[in-house]
Amino acid sequence: MDEFRVLLGQFWILREQDAALYHRVKRALPTFQKILGEQFGWKLFINEKLIKLEKIPAHAEPSMGIEAFDAPSDYCLLCALLIFLEDRDEGERFLLSELTPSVLAYLQPVLSDWNWETFSSRKSLVRVLCYAESLSLIKTRDGTSENFSSDQSQEVLYENTGLSRWFSVSFSYDISGFSCTTDFEKEGAENLNQDRGVLRTHRVYRQLALSPAVYWEQPDDPVYAYIKNQRGWVQRYLDQTIGGNLQIYKNGAYFVLNEDESFGMSYPEDRMLSDIALNLSARLRSVILENEYPRAMNDFVVLSLHDFTQELQKCRTQYSALWGKQYREISLEKLTEEILTYMESWMLLSRREEGIALLPAAGKMTGNYRESNETEEV
Repeated sequence: MDEFRVLLGQFWILREQDAALYHRVKRALPTFQKILGEQFGWKLFINEKLIKLEKIPAHAEPSMGIEAFDAPSDYCLLCALLIFLEDRDEGERFLLSELTPSVLAYLQPVLSDWNWETFSSRKSLVRVLCYAESLSLIKTRDGTSENFSSDQSQEVLYENTGLSRWFSVSFSYDISGFSCTTDFEKEGAENLNQDRGVLRTHRVYRQLALSPAVYWEQPDDPVYAYIKNQRGWVQRYLDQTIGGNLQIYKNGAYFVLNEDESFGMSYPEDRMLSDIALNLSARLRSVILENEYPRAMNDFVVLSLHDFTQELQKCRTQYSALWGKQYREISLEKLTEEILTYMESWMLLSRREEGIALLPAAGKMTGNYRESNETEEV
């Protein structure tokens, strides 16, 4: 179980960095390798350098981007860096001054006006280089990447580790015409040449393993039917690999870790924004139970942005003395955007054309402060 959690929580396991963990996970693979293929449909890569579980999600969620990146251009720069590394041998060294003109050339078709004159463009490259180094795609041999933000004449010496060849997902079909994540989901399903039952199995297990919740808006949803009818097997396989309990309701399902256990990212977190989300969820649950906002049959509640903002303001008025200085003094507009983004990442709400849809987990995970100023989870 612990070895599976490691694969689930880490991008990959590098033998050079932790040989003991590498060998421990490798020895444990026979205990869950069959489940990986049959239930999750994931590929596992093993060689003398690394072990990587290619964790393709069932659906793309807002929280599944690279946390260190701030803008879409960061992803373009990462792709350009990967192309640059592909043409270099393992262990080959190169200078930052060699990298920057190559990156500009690769970016030309999509970001024609990109240049290194602006601070934002240099900072974007620094984020990408730091991320690449955190995954050991490159190593810094002399200098500091961060200095490039303030001075584009700064020089840094890097080394290509050769790991970039295993970073990207290899597709068996042409993706050059894709414009959104649903293109990948649709084409991927069509190219698997598998029946609907197998695809649905993969989708259910992937969602329960990687997402905070699995929702359905109609009682005849095939995902709900699968989870309800196969709940014994789903519980068994997930408990065997991850460890926890499957909870099923009329509008969604959650796989919850055993008490006092955690790994990776978990909610609530030990941060003020998490406290605010719990406070707001408690308030919203209270006013919804008082029928201030109507509930749909699936318990989804749609609020206008104005109503959501006003409820957040009332929550801040009540609890701001217990919040950190940053969130006491931040503008209501910025606070609203931060809490919307945060709660959306945990599938507590979703932004839709008709407004802000509060999802069932928002009513399940709530919290208020005790008199001792401790957070109480309900």
